[in-house]
Amino acid sequence: SPLVPYPLADIGEGITEVEILQWFVKEGDPIAQFDKVCEVQTDKATVEITSRFDGVVRRLHYETNEIARVGKSLMEIEVEGTNAMDSSDHRPQEEQKAATPSIPPLSGPATRRMCAQHGINLFDVPGTGPKGRILKGDVLRFLRHQPPPPPPPPPPASAA
Repeated sequence: SPLVPYPLADIGEGITEVEILQWFVKEGDPIAQFDKVCEVQTDKATVEITSRFDGVVRRLHYETNEIARVGKSLMEIEVEGTNAMDSSDHRPQEEQKAATPSIPPLSGPATRRMCAQHGINLFDVPGTGPKGRILKGDVLRFLRHQPPPPPPPPPPASAA
């Protein structure tokens, strides 16, 4: 099974580095797509990073409280099978090998279409929906270069 580097995606406008607050995985742990990997802190927010792959964590590149740079590998995952590359990727073989394999973030067709119309990479848009899903409002906010709002408060407990 191939080892896939897992780079820190751009998580916000102007963010170039983050502090690793905590790891939710350790070397040797099995991991599934959307499992929490680590929690990082920027000068603007605290964010949980989730996995884009199913596999086994083989190497963590940072310790807790270390600074990680956007675009650099956070860890390496041994990916099960060959699903690391999207089968709909029709670029030449050389380009496919050079590209970092990844699974697109959760988003709906209208959101993907809006990103395509504006030339936005989905990985650049921080999702605020369930499980990090990218919503239309997230794309509009990204276009206006505004940070996402805090998550909504939990519904009040019903008085019985």
